[in-house]
Formats: sequence, C-alpha cells, structure tokens
Amino acid sequence: MVPDSISHTPLLDQERSEPHFNFGDDKYTAPRSKEFLSTPDLITDCLDHMVQNNIPIGDIIGDGQIHRFSIDAKRGKKDEWYIARTWEFKSRLYLYCYYGSWSSGEQCCYRSWENNELTFQSTEEKSEFDRHLRELEEQAIKAKKFRQDEAAAEALEIWEKASLHPTSPGHNTYTQLKGIKPYGIRFGKNPSGYDSVIIPLTNIDGQLRSLQFISVGKGGTVFKQFLAGGETKGLFYVIGNLRDSGAAYVVEGFSTGASVHEATKKPVIIAFTCRNLLPVIESIQKRLPKCQLTLAADDDVGKRENPGRTCAEEAAEKYFCKVVFPKFRPDLHLPNGDIPSDFNDVLALEGIEEVFRQLESEKASVVSEEVILKALNNNESGDADLFLTMFGEKYIFDHSEGQFYKYNDCYWEVDQKEERYSDLLEVANLYQRLSEKKELEEKEASPEDSSNLLSKNLSKRASSLKTLRRQKNVLEMATKGSQRLSFNGEWDLSPGYLPCANGIVELATAGFLPPRPEQYIKTICPTNYIPDAKCPLFEKFLLEIMLGDAEMVSFLQLFFGLVSLGIPMVHVFAILFGEKGRNGKGVLIRTLSRVLGRFAFTFSPEMVLKQRNAPSSGSPRSDLMHLKGTRLAIFSEINKDRSVDSSVIKNLSGGDPISARHLYSKEVVNFSPTHTLVLQTNFLPKAPTDDHAFWERALIIPFGAHFVENPNEENQRKIDIHMEEKLKKEDPGILNWLIEGEGNYSKYGFKIPEKVLEANSIYKKENDGIERFLNEKCSISGGKKTPCQLMQDQIRSFCKNEGVHIPTPREITRQLGSKFQKTSRSSGNFWVGVQIVE
Repeated sequence: MVPDSISHTPLLDQERSEPHFNFGDDKYTAPRSKEFLSTPDLITDCLDHMVQNNIPIGDIIGDGQIHRFSIDAKRGKKDEWYIARTWEFKSRLYLYCYYGSWSSGEQCCYRSWENNELTFQSTEEKSEFDRHLRELEEQAIKAKKFRQDEAAAEALEIWEKASLHPTSPGHNTYTQLKGIKPYGIRFGKNPSGYDSVIIPLTNIDGQLRSLQFISVGKGGTVFKQFLAGGETKGLFYVIGNLRDSGAAYVVEGFSTGASVHEATKKPVIIAFTCRNLLPVIESIQKRLPKCQLTLAADDDVGKRENPGRTCAEEAAEKYFCKVVFPKFRPDLHLPNGDIPSDFNDVLALEGIEEVFRQLESEKASVVSEEVILKALNNNESGDADLFLTMFGEKYIFDHSEGQFYKYNDCYWEVDQKEERYSDLLEVANLYQRLSEKKELEEKEASPEDSSNLLSKNLSKRASSLKTLRRQKNVLEMATKGSQRLSFNGEWDLSPGYLPCANGIVELATAGFLPPRPEQYIKTICPTNYIPDAKCPLFEKFLLEIMLGDAEMVSFLQLFFGLVSLGIPMVHVFAILFGEKGRNGKGVLIRTLSRVLGRFAFTFSPEMVLKQRNAPSSGSPRSDLMHLKGTRLAIFSEINKDRSVDSSVIKNLSGGDPISARHLYSKEVVNFSPTHTLVLQTNFLPKAPTDDHAFWERALIIPFGAHFVENPNEENQRKIDIHMEEKLKKEDPGILNWLIEGEGNYSKYGFKIPEKVLEANSIYKKENDGIERFLNEKCSISGGKKTPCQLMQDQIRSFCKNEGVHIPTPREITRQLGSKFQKTSRSSGNFWVGVQIVE
C-alpha cells in the first residue's frame, strides 16, 4: 500500500562530492582531448541529435567522463549531463554519447554508426567493442543513481527545514494567484533564493526523492523548477487519502490537482509533467489495481502538438483509464492573456461548480478489465454494452427518423460517414489489448502452459468484431431499450437561445453557455460567437441601402434581432420592397442567411400566394414541416399582379401552433412557431383591403437605393460587385449585431419608423380598389342611387384594369355597406348616396 508518511532512501555512497568515472586503459582508448573530436561531421551529427531531443549543448568531449551542463542559463544548477566516448576502429573514428536530464528524467543514446556497418574479425573483437558500450552505459546509470540519491538527501533536508505555514507575504502569492488551498505543501526558498511553495515528489513507497519549487515573479509570472539532479519519473504527490479510496484523479500540476480535489473531494495524484503520467499510472495500478483512475488532463491547444492531450490520451488508452479534458467558453479569457488549458483555469474563469460539472457529469465511463471480461461473457449484448460504455455520449439513434446521430462537442449531426463503425473497432482493439496483456500474464504464471484460453477468447472476439455482420448486429443491439442509444424526444427546444458553432448564446443577456449533449440541439448557426467581433463594413453597407437613414438601420437591426430569437414577439409579415433591382435587399438577406445557417430557410413564394388548387388541410405539407425550427422564413421575388393568401399569412404569423405531416408519413406533427415571414420582392403583392388582421401584420420596409456603376441620381450608389464576399469576413460581427438588435427590443420595444408606416399606408391605399373607384369614378350625393349589380361589375372591372386586388362580391358589399345605405325596389337592389360618373 501507499504509506502516508514520507521517508528517505539511504544513499548508496555517503560521499557528497561528485564522483569521477573513466574507463581505464585499453587498446581502443582515444586520446582524452577535445582536439581529437575535430571531425566536423561526427561532432555536428551528435550535437544535432541532442538538439532534436531538446538537450542542446555547444560542444562535447569524448573522454569517457560524466559532464554536467545546463540548457537554461538562468538555472543555478546543472541538471543535464552526457558521457561521450570516441575510439578508432579499423582506421575509422567512432563516437558513442549517452546523455539526458536529471530534472526531466529524459535520457538518450547517440551512436555514430549503424549496426550493419560494423564487421568483426572474431567474436573476441566484437565482444571487446560491445564491452566499451556496456561500460559507458553502466557508468551513466551509476552516475545518475548517485546524483538522484544525493538529491534525495538534499530534498529531505530542505523539506524538514521548510515551514508548515506561510511565514512571509511571498509564500502566499502562488496559492492566492491560483485560488487554491495548500493541501499539505510547505513554504520556503527556491534554489535561487525566492519565496516559493515546496511540493514533495515521492515514490510508490512514500519515500521522498525530490522537490518542486513554485514561485511567482513580477507581473504574476509563475516559475517552476525541480531540485537539480533529482528524479521525476514515476514520482508523484497525493492530495487526499488514496489508500482507502476506490477512485482517484490523476493530473499534471499542483494547481490543477488542488482545484480538482476541492471540486470533487476525491483523492488526486499529481504527476508534475504530462510525460510522467504513464509511469505514475503504471506504478499506482500495480500497487492499487482496483482503484479507478480518471485523468483530469490538460488541453494544451496553445502549444505545438498539444503535449497535454497527446500524453493523456496515450496513458488512458494503455491503462484503460477515463480521461476528461477541460472545456472553455470563447468569451472568457485569462487575465494574463494566456490560452486556458487546465481545470485550474476552469476554476478561475467559471468557478468551482463548473469544475465539478465538467469532471463528474461529462467524464467518459471507465473501461476496466472487469467490464471488458463481463462484456466478453455476454456475447453481442456485451459488445453493445461496451460500445455504450465507451461511446454512449457520442451517439444516439432517432427511432422516428431511423438514423444515427453523433455529437461533435457542440451539436448533434447525422452520422453520414458512419463513424460509429470506426468507433466500434475501438471496442475490438480493447479486447485485443487485453488479450495481449492476459497472454503475458498467463505465460508468467504458467510458462509451460500454452493453452492461454482467456487471451485466445479475447483475441477471437476482437477478430469477430471486425466483420460487418457482427458490427451491424451489435449496433442494432445498442439501439434497443430505454437505457441504450434510443431517442424519442424533441430536437432543438431552444427558443430564446442561439446555438452557434462554438456554443450557445442566451439572447436575452448575450451570455454564453457551453454546449451539452442533453440539450439535443441539431440545428445551429454556423458562425462562431466572438464577443468582441465588429462589423464596420456591414454597418456601412446598411447605411447605403437605407440611403443614410440611421433610424431605418436601427429598425433593421431590431427586426432581424427579434427574428434570430426564435420566439415571435411581434406577429408580422415583413415585405422588403424595392421597385428596382440592385437595391441591396438580396445581399442583406443572403448575408443574414449565411450567418444564421439552418435557422434561415428559403421557401417557394407559392406558399403564401393565392393558388387555384391550394392544398387541402389534410394533405402532406413538407413546406410547413420545414418551418419547424426555422427562424428566418424567406420568400423571394414574386411576379407582378400576384395576390397574397391572407388566410395563410394570418395562420403562419399569428403565433398559434402549426400542424403538418411529411410526405408518406401518417403522423401529424404539432409544433410552436419559431419563424418570422419575410418576403423580398420588386413587386408588391395584391392584398384585400378589408382584411384588418392582414394589415395589422403587413410591414413594408422600403429599399430605395439603386446600385449602379456610375451613380448620378440622388438615390444611386456606387456598386461593389464583391460586397457580399467581403462581408463574409465579418460574419461573427454580424452575429453580434443581431444579438444586440434583440437586446434593443427589451430596452425600447418595437417602435416602427414613420417611413415604414407611410409605406404601409401607401400600400394599403394602392390596394384599395373600391376606395379608388369611388374617388375617381363616382359622385357622392345623398339623393343619388346606383344598382348594386352595376356597382359590383364596375368595381371589379376597374380593379382588374388597375392591377390591384379584385374584391369578391362579399368584400364589395361589406365595404360599401359601411359607407352607404342599401335599398330594395321592384327593379332591384340599389346603393343610395352614390352614382357612377361616366
């Protein structure tokens, strides 16, 4: 078991002086002088090898002795070392260099030859050659062990003298900076004399072998260093009681470990470096095989090759561990400008509750040997359970649609490339890795027994899972039952929120929420939410299409901001109208559609226009089904003299639930509207003037600009044929423009500009053919009368000739009845008080 106390391993040699190593005399001994290494290619190749392994040095001496140096001129002690040996063999110079770093535990070997280059006259000659290499390696190992033991004694001395509590202001700086508790560490000076926290590095037996010093410099810069010459490989520090716990977290650094322990109250093992994760986990699992380990890993997106993620994934795969990586909202930044990468950064940016949520709610399930062996015994059902354990949060199966969805860390998308089959191969690989492990264990336990039944069964299962037939059976099995991949709920229940490519914006507050699978979002805006993004070119473009009218630009922002909300706060049918083409409304709509992605959808204009053969209420309506989840419902360009279907407009813009069904589907779907209807056109449609509900919804937004090559009129502007392409660069800023527009509604309400009200009034008057006929073709006098049928025929003929809405007999009767008295005579019915003037 792992002791709670820290002890010290006795030194192999109590001498504290640096040992001197050499090889003695032999026939291959080279002169011990730097001049002997004058062959440029030989030296350069070795130095390049050291640079590639991140242990650079300016020159080497091939004298068979240990040489210490530092790759960091600021460090007071020399942690790097090398032993180089040169000799001449068959008139050729050879160089062997063994080098490494005591602080990192790295060690490398350079040879100036390939094995197939060497030929020997006798076995004695080869043995003599190999002896030089063994002696060199043994000397390096002895030197390393000697230095580590020496450092361990020094570490114990420093640790015992260190203070249990902060005794100077500098001792608290690091824990205060990171917002953590000290959890058993001590306080003192680092080797450079600065106030530091001191963290012990112990082995699996609890023996103190080295120390880490962490201090904070000016400007909050954190400096970390290990005790010179001390070992690190396989060493760790534990926060909490590991011995009595069935589960623990493994992390890289102390601040991450303290944050994780504070959030979860579980033991945390600190490995100090990402490359030390593998040896630490190996050591813990050998001593505590039943302890379930979870890697709370770093995600070093700002570093080349992301070492934190790479090493954690490698360790998790090799030792069947869980692994969780931190997630960060893009609108939050560390005060020093660094890219956040670990769970202490989550603590700093979003608090301890978010650390707990990410670790305890989001982590992948463990795949232990016990789980794998149980799956092996349960045949295809066991394979399905294992797949669910590994990928249950990545996939769901929508039974109503009959297709798999996968979660891509932001939203659910159809698994079109069938990645589930590739992931199922990971289950096969899990069986195979355990098979190889069990085979080694079986051979060690019974060297003469070659049956190895368990390892063979595991390998057989791995092979069968690579066949398409078993894969399909397992995936089908994984969709059966409520506890599996089944999904029968509703998608995209997110009005008031705008799911973006990198998270979810709460439009009412402009707050940013991290995405989660259980939100079941599959429709997103493809634009990244970047809080500080601006759109100066877009705003300039809006001023141009509105002819410099800032009030109209503000209204466009308010209107389209409300559209993006997904909750119809105002029931309108917006008509973007410009008498001539090239007025900017097309570029505007296409730009907003691009920014909103699948939240914008373009429908056939026939959907809102009068048709001779309109679909019946029971007919399948795929067009209506497309309205589900849509926010910007676009209808583009209609022909002249077409009439709107006012009843359709009222039904689709009134806020009442909509019922529809897909083609070939018997199931009628009811859904609440999230859309706003927007028609962009160069011709205003005809509309009934007496339908008050329609006119309450109609909203004419005039586009009076005209973009031409050589503008010479007041409403003309210089055309830029590349404007739409240029605006793509401002998509995140345009998204913020929409969000700000929605926020303006809560501040100022839905105030309609006079220009829009005037356009509405003109539109209504132009559509009122009855009123125009009375004004232009009639005399209004109390003593006159006109036959009702004649009046009806003349009004309809007039409206047809004028290209306005042709009213029905009922509409004529209703409107004239509000103005004139109707009387009956033996010769027919008459309108009293009006006469048609020829």
